[in-house]
Amino acid sequence: MVRILVRYGEIALKSAPVRRRFEQALVRNIRGALHSSLQVPCRVSRGSGRILLDTPQEAVPILQRVFGIVSLSVAQECPADLAAMTALALALTKGWEGTFAVRTRRVGKHPFSSQQVNEHLGNSLRSPQLRVDLSHPQHTLHVEIRDRTAFLFTDVVQGQGGFPLGSQGKIVALIHDLEGVLAAWLFMRRGCAVVPFFPREPLGLEALEAWAFQKLPFRQGGSLAAAIQQERSLGLVVAHPGDIARYKQELGIPVYCPLLGMEEGDRVRMLKELGC
Repeated sequence: MVRILVRYGEIALKSAPVRRRFEQALVRNIRGALHSSLQVPCRVSRGSGRILLDTPQEAVPILQRVFGIVSLSVAQECPADLAAMTALALALTKGWEGTFAVRTRRVGKHPFSSQQVNEHLGNSLRSPQLRVDLSHPQHTLHVEIRDRTAFLFTDVVQGQGGFPLGSQGKIVALIHDLEGVLAAWLFMRRGCAVVPFFPREPLGLEALEAWAFQKLPFRQGGSLAAAIQQERSLGLVVAHPGDIARYKQELGIPVYCPLLGMEEGDRVRMLKELGC
């Protein structure tokens, strides 16, 4: 088991009640993703804008696919005092050569500033084989001090960002080609519970379900208007700008096209990431 520090972005800007609801949704999705993929439990705690997980190392690539996570790090923790942080920093950076930098962030009240931590650890770590370079370091030691606990780590793994899946309401997505799959995926990343509507075969359904870590309810054939009404959809997601005016007039509901203005290269890259 390792300790993983999970960061989220836009959720932190919400009001306290909304942030709490979004955090609960994110924790629920994290548990679901790890249970679905690894069949292992994880211990979860929250505090000061971070989620802490105790889970196997194999969870890292799975967490990268959970919407709402901006980044994560496998971290070591110690008391938030300079002596303990120095001892842990020396252990984590053993064998480093070349150049390095220390980057510190703090939450709470402490008898030292972030800059003082940077300077103290930097002076403790540097040697003839390891020099300080704040502009282009070969190695970076990150320190996050949150009240009485310090977390030290050397890697920041990027996540998907966005909002937790299911936190933004339900919406039907019209899918009849790969770009439709991409449009649905983009709305999933923004937290919507997407209900795919396939006029013909369920194209890309498995890829979308792999990102949801669960089976998705979907509609195949039949009336699009009836599906929207029965699902109580907040609107319709389409992939092609030419469909906006058509379906807005036919259905009388908001129509969204997340691919509008997106360059072809970005579409190809995202489809590859999606798995299509």
